[in-house]
Amino acid sequence: SILMRLGSDIENSNFKLWRTKIEPSGNNKFASVHDPGLVNESNSHRMHINSDFILKYMFSLNKVDFNLLAGFNVNSNYSKNYSAEVSNLILPELFTLDNSYELPIVNSNSVQYRLLGLYSNFEVSYNNIVFLSISARNDWSSTLPLKNNSYFYPGLNTSIIFSEILAIDKKYLSFGKLRFSITATGNDAPPYQIYNVFVKAFHNDGYASLRYPLPNGVNSFELSNLLGNENLKPELTTEYEAGTDVKMFNNRIALNLSLYKKI
Repeated sequence: SILMRLGSDIENSNFKLWRTKIEPSGNNKFASVHDPGLVNESNSHRMHINSDFILKYMFSLNKVDFNLLAGFNVNSNYSKNYSAEVSNLILPELFTLDNSYELPIVNSNSVQYRLLGLYSNFEVSYNNIVFLSISARNDWSSTLPLKNNSYFYPGLNTSIIFSEILAIDKKYLSFGKLRFSITATGNDAPPYQIYNVFVKAFHNDGYASLRYPLPNGVNSFELSNLLGNENLKPELTTEYEAGTDVKMFNNRIALNLSLYKKI
């Protein structure tokens, strides 16, 4: 069989924040409640698209059942945010970005990354007693350096229902299973962690602060204090698990035991 899946999440949001201008007068002229007023408008857009193309094939030979699967995945994410802010309002009750003699302070950023994946799964079972599953996946991430952007992680899962093999009365041993699995997992990095980037400057000496652009139009950027890593590698972890599930005396008593280790 052939299966094609396509899903998307799209979100748009708009926010507006304002404070009225307060100018104490008379006996309160020098009060600390003075507020020059503020208007802030922001917009956020996010889009997530996920698609899968899957091939499946199932067949049986005597008491042996086979299940084969292969797929290709594309996962794309895009977001964009901007905000604009002014203070020192001219008219106290007019909350618009042009109601100020200052230049608006504008911040904007966009993030885009993509993940491509090829995956497969092979399952075989004998008489619904012995089960084996082998999986494998290889991903290519846009957030990693080109030389390290491909990573492979396999998995293996096997189990046996020993209660179907042992000649024990069902009223004593209702169900018994042994299981073992080895699973590897790969993860990429957040976007834009490879190279050093510039961010909008902000200065504060403890007494006063400067926000750019200045009223005369001068803007400033500085090197981010988050250093990039051109040798960034994917995170790979391996999990081991072994256990047993036992039910006795017509399912009146159940025992679940697991041993787990993560590297």
